[in-house]
Amino acid sequence: MKRVKFQGKEYVELGGVLATEENYSHGKPAYASIFNGKVYRFGEVIGAERQIEVIEENIDVPIAKDAMNNLLNGFLLGLGDDDV
Repeated sequence: MKRVKFQGKEYVELGGVLATEENYSHGKPAYASIFNGKVYRFGEVIGAERQIEVIEENIDVPIAKDAMNNLLNGFLLGLGDDDV
């Protein structure tokens, strides 16, 4: 996992996905994804992979206790924060 900067904001990047550290640690949705050199958010191109600056490599972000519940609610049940 890396800490990166994209369009002036810091994110963690893992496997082609950009997420805020808070969202990652709580199992909430990612900010954007990287595919074929482009950065996508909600299916729209919002930038290029070359705009991503690596700040730190091999970081460890602790996972919060509620992460699995958030992942299950979001992915399996389609529920957002307001629904649970």
